[in-house]
Formats: sequence, structure tokens, C-alpha cells
Amino acid sequence: MDVLRILLDGISRNRILFGLLAIFALFPIYTGMADLPFWNDLAMRIMLLGMAAMGLNLVLGYGGMVSFGHAAFVGIGAYCVGISQYYGLFNGWVHVLMALGTCGVLGLIIGFLALRTSGIYFIMITLAFAQMLFFLFVSLEQFGGDDGMSIDRAEFMPIDLWDPLRLYYLIWTSLTLVSILLMFVVGSRFGVVLRAIKDNESRVEAMGLAPLQFKITGYLISAMICGLAGALFASWQEYVSPDIMHWTRSGELMIIIILG
Repeated sequence: MDVLRILLDGISRNRILFGLLAIFALFPIYTGMADLPFWNDLAMRIMLLGMAAMGLNLVLGYGGMVSFGHAAFVGIGAYCVGISQYYGLFNGWVHVLMALGTCGVLGLIIGFLALRTSGIYFIMITLAFAQMLFFLFVSLEQFGGDDGMSIDRAEFMPIDLWDPLRLYYLIWTSLTLVSILLMFVVGSRFGVVLRAIKDNESRVEAMGLAPLQFKITGYLISAMICGLAGALFASWQEYVSPDIMHWTRSGELMIIIILG
């Protein structure tokens, strides 16, 4: 019965998710007819925050790992765009690859160190790493320090992102791909084990599995998704600052997950 309940719950969630994606896909048609183009900006912000929250939800909702540091990965993804443009690199595809790679490496390192603990200790370690990165970028006056830095919209050739609708659908496509990826991850053997670790880690270990490896992998995937959201957020906002990686931003993502 529990397996059936989980299966039906998953199907219900997927229907809601794809229903929302369909609404976002059609939303610009409504705003165009109603002459409310500025609502598209609000929708893009919602989609980007939703993408970051989905990344965090992989470890928080499915893995039971309460992380107060995931906004740092969003910020790192954004600064991959800002710093690249500072040195004359405007290719958005390269920005995305840099954000995924950098956040993947950081997620692996932080996960390896933090996931050997649990509970309040894990929360405080992730918070400490996030604040270390926050104050690091505050101190980097070369890249604007606490004031941040203005940037140009990245060049995703052959897509002209100066057309707001094309930027909108790039973000929508990214969110859709992330949603499909997470749907398969959660439904895979890996996702089943991750949920089992949340319920009873000792039992998973007694079955001959290595919980730490699964948790680190989940943390890495989660960090990369947040990095992607950050890179797209920077191109949409055309501005990056350390504020995006403050621990309160992680709290906002957690509130989104709880309300969702």
C-alpha cells in the first residue's frame, strides 16, 4: 500500500508540475493580448527561483538534508557569468558550462565534508560555507564588492536574447529540462535509495549500500541545478551581487519548498 501511495503521489505531482509548465508556456500569449509585457519578467523570476528550489528540494525534500547554503551555488553560477564577462567572454553556453562545472566541484567538496555529519551540525557547516563565499565576494572589489557589478545579457548564439520572449522561452525550456531530469532521478533506483536514507539511514547501510555516496551525489546534482539557475538569473537581471548568495536567500528557497 505504501508503494502504491508513493506511486500515485508521484503521478499527481508530475501532473501538477507539467500543468504549471504548460501555463508558463502560454503565459506570454496572455500578456501580449493584455498588453502587460512586464508580467513576463515576474514569470521569469518565478521560474528561476522555482528551478533553484527544485534543486534544493532534491536534497531537502527527498534526502532529508537541511542545507542553508544552496543560495551560494546560485550566486556562484551568477558570478561565473559576471566574471567571465569582466574578462571579455560573453558566450552564454560557456557560462552555463562554467556554472555547472564550478558548482559541481564545490558541491562535491562541500558535500564530502558536510555530509559526514547530520542534523544541526550539517546545517551549521553548510551555513558556514555559504557565508564564507558571501564574504569572499563582498571583499572582491575588482568585481564590485558589496555593490555588485552590472553585466550584459549573455550571447546564446544563435538565439538573440535581446528579444525578451526568446529569453523567456530559454528559461522555460531550461526549467522543463530540469523538471524532466529530476523526475527521472527521483523515480530511479538512486531516488528510491535517497528517500530510504531519509527514512532510515541505518537500515540502508545494513543492506550493504553506502549512504554517504548517494547523499554526496544528490548534493552534487542539487548544486549544479542551482548553479544553472544562477547563470540564467544573471543574464536575465543583467546584474550580479553577493546579496544573491546570502543565507537568507537559502531561507527563501526553503520557504518556497515548504509552501510548494
